[in-house]
Amino acid sequence: MIYKPPGDGPFPGMVMTHGTPRDAADRVKTLADNYYVKQCQTFANLGLATIFVVRRGFGISEGDYAELVPPKTYTQAGLEAARDIKAAVEYLQTKSYVDKNHIILIGQSTGGLSVTATGSLNLAGVKAVINFAGGKGSNAPDQVSDESSLISAFGYYGKTFKVPTIWLYSTNDHFFGPALAGKMLNAFVQYGAKAEFISLPPYGSDGHASFARNIDVWYPYVLQFLISNGFVAPQ
Repeated sequence: MIYKPPGDGPFPGMVMTHGTPRDAADRVKTLADNYYVKQCQTFANLGLATIFVVRRGFGISEGDYAELVPPKTYTQAGLEAARDIKAAVEYLQTKSYVDKNHIILIGQSTGGLSVTATGSLNLAGVKAVINFAGGKGSNAPDQVSDESSLISAFGYYGKTFKVPTIWLYSTNDHFFGPALAGKMLNAFVQYGAKAEFISLPPYGSDGHASFARNIDVWYPYVLQFLISNGFVAPQ
């Protein structure tokens, strides 16, 4: 799905992608026409041509799920997802109304891991990344399979990551909690990558839902990031 601002542009482009449900059977529920619609419209209203990408193996997208098929590591899973995001970036850059040299990536949960992996590839035109509660492997509240592998994945991406990025994690996220988020951040920045980290307040029973349900709280941080990096004019 593409959410286009009115007019001819060229507009900065945004590529948005989603997380992964704990139950594999729920992957079919990730549908582009009803997923994160409010979020996409919010960014389009700011003047960003926004494309929402349903990756392979989710919803009705073609292709088999390939992101974490053994013996893939979390690092490889993120890079597999990056293939889909790269294709979406390149597709968006073909649109006459998109500024192909001014693209930002945003992903939630597994999507956050995926856009961070994509950012590490230094694709032409990708100028910034928003990681919203990024991670992978949560199999139950406050349980992640092989945390050390997940931490290592962010360290791997940080080695080649050069663009500005903002990370937003709720203090009551029960997929990737504050302690784990801090370890992933430390691994990411240890080789010189830079990230702005925002600790969002608790939301409901699980702050992992903040991107979907608590826009008013995170919006000011993201708006300032967009302004600071030239995607949106000062309000």
